Amino acid sequence: MHKGKDIMNRWCIIAGARSGSTWLEELIHNGFLVRNYQIKLGEPLEHSSDYFKSSGHNHSVALNEFGYLCLERLTDKTFENNSEYLDYLIDTFRNANKEQNVVLKVFPQDWKYSEDDYIRFLSALEEFGFQFINLSRKITDRAISWQMMQQSKIVHRWIQGDRHFYSTMQGADNNVTDLPPKSVTLDVKTFIDYMNLTAKEDELKNRIAKRFNCININYETLIGDCDQNRIIINQDTKVQKLYSTSYKDAIANYGEIVEITNQTEFIQKYGKNSQLKNAIVDTACQFAWDYTVLMLSRKELRNCCRTVTNKVAPEELAKGKNFIKEFTPIIELKKDLLNGVKNHACRSCWNIERTGGKSPRAGIDNFAQFVRRELWRDQDIATVKTRLLDLTDQDKEDILNIDTTRMVEISLGNTCDLKCMYCHSHYSSQWAAEQIKHGELHLFEIEKELPKEEDTDFERIWWEWFETKAGYTVSAINFIGGEPLIISKFYKYIDRILNFYNTHKTSQRNVDISVVSNFNTPPKQFAMFLDCVERLVKHGKFKVDMNISMEQIGSRAEFVRTGTDWNLMTKNIETFLEFANRVDTYTPNRIIFNAQMALNALCISDLPEFIKYIIDLQRNNLMRPINLRQNQIAFPQWLSPYILPTDYTKYIDECIELIETEVIDHTKYSLYGRWDSYVTFLKGIKNGISNPDKNEMSQKDFIVNIDKLTMRRNLNFAETFPEMIEFYNECKKL
Repeated sequence: MHKGKDIMNRWCIIAGARSGSTWLEELIHNGFLVRNYQIKLGEPLEHSSDYFKSSGHNHSVALNEFGYLCLERLTDKTFENNSEYLDYLIDTFRNANKEQNVVLKVFPQDWKYSEDDYIRFLSALEEFGFQFINLSRKITDRAISWQMMQQSKIVHRWIQGDRHFYSTMQGADNNVTDLPPKSVTLDVKTFIDYMNLTAKEDELKNRIAKRFNCININYETLIGDCDQNRIIINQDTKVQKLYSTSYKDAIANYGEIVEITNQTEFIQKYGKNSQLKNAIVDTACQFAWDYTVLMLSRKELRNCCRTVTNKVAPEELAKGKNFIKEFTPIIELKKDLLNGVKNHACRSCWNIERTGGKSPRAGIDNFAQFVRRELWRDQDIATVKTRLLDLTDQDKEDILNIDTTRMVEISLGNTCDLKCMYCHSHYSSQWAAEQIKHGELHLFEIEKELPKEEDTDFERIWWEWFETKAGYTVSAINFIGGEPLIISKFYKYIDRILNFYNTHKTSQRNVDISVVSNFNTPPKQFAMFLDCVERLVKHGKFKVDMNISMEQIGSRAEFVRTGTDWNLMTKNIETFLEFANRVDTYTPNRIIFNAQMALNALCISDLPEFIKYIIDLQRNNLMRPINLRQNQIAFPQWLSPYILPTDYTKYIDECIELIETEVIDHTKYSLYGRWDSYVTFLKGIKNGISNPDKNEMSQKDFIVNIDKLTMRRNLNFAETFPEMIEFYNECKKL
């Protein structure tokens, strides 16, 4: 059973997309274990000042005889104004039991309160232990669905009995969910006016959200975003929202009007939140086109390892092998990037860039090279870049249709022998087991977080796509977990890939098989892996790109990556390098070795020591370049290096000096592993840490999570990180 002290169990949805906020409110409320003092509060701020002067005020809150919040009809209370009512609400929350599960929505149908009112009310909620969620949706989508609801009389009902969320026609039976929308004629003037209203609303919401360090959730990727941010929800709840899909049909039917509205009149009239010339410079990224990430056991798909993942719905899967190219969330993301819109799925890079760091995003230069290579081969790169800054509608359509896969990343499941501080149950079975033990995963989530290793329709279609299409163009196939080396399916997949390239002629000279591993592997499985590597390199088509995921040494490594045996890991590294040197005698230059450091708040003060370890490793293996691969933690935000005090930049300076004084031939290193490039990356990390504008909510979360995890895992933070105690104490004061 959940304990109030163990989880963040007081949520406040401060903004939303009408029915979307209701949906999220219900998902979270039903995600809690049923207790007699959990509560879901509708919209306590929805009423206007005039309404307060009369009795019969509904949907408000009060305390019951035990001090728990409860819904109440305020038939015996009247309020003269907004301020008086806010005072009443704040006093009610102040006096409530602080361990009570609460899901609160403060998104009224109209924003009748002033910004100062909202700040005052939400500041009080923050004091009472609430975490805030900002639920966002595209302005155009909101406007179209609003007008469709107006004309089609679509209404939304939550049917508590069977826990379904229905969108139905007004007057229809509650259980009718398959009625087609009535035809909708989009009135341009009304549509424009509503988009303007929505833009103003969003500006206010975003200011408020920024003030309270909200978790930002996207309406269309809600489930995945909740997973990413550890928001406990009941994902078994069935949701049907007819308008959320059917209004797109209206766009198709009235495309000319919507096109003029969205990209011409609205841009000219309002500018903000729409495409602006040159905005693509801040959003361009080829990874959205040529990098595919599949979570096979969970039937999830995304582009790029840093974007939010998406469940593949049955209707998407029904597209067969074409679903990967035609997957709706990725198409929408590409459209946004081409229009200069920072799609929420890419928030990891946006957050890094906002704080002054260098994100992994492949920017406009890389994107221009990609588009030239795949589409505009007859133009020089300068012309391509100029053209990208002022794309026509046909240009956008042509770029959207580029269908070349350069890299495929496969997550084989969450089976893992470690529970790294910055990981979670989605990628680690050890994390899942710990959360189950402490009541943080519900029974209905266990199968999801501990999936069975069985073939699925999703995998069958993925193999069909790979063996008829992607296999002919990919230059890299990446394996992640969990921990790939201890997942039996990894070896089966390698066998099938070998068989494909044995029986099919493809144009690539080489295909990199990349593996990310913690190298904490037991001897028997490690021997299996070495045999697998040898078979790959002997084939002649493959290079093996080995990425060791580690960024600290000794007891600190064992602290942050709980379960690590530092001696076993370093022994395996030495064994692998000896093995690679032997293999090089008959198949040279087929094994690439990389140190992939996930820079986080707990490793920065120890990073110089790890860099020294890598330098020593390189000196002892002069014939084999040891590449430095760039990676940093953006989520969870409480372990981002950017929460650290600005004086922690001294550790980055020390690392840069260590690398720059090492005399090496950079030409021997891979394109994405050169040591001089890593220095540039470290300078970006330094910029982020130098930023004095720290995320205080993340610093508070640092204390909450460090205290919780050290207690659970019998770890000692003070002994392991004595130089961080001052930072720890400062965070504790917040």
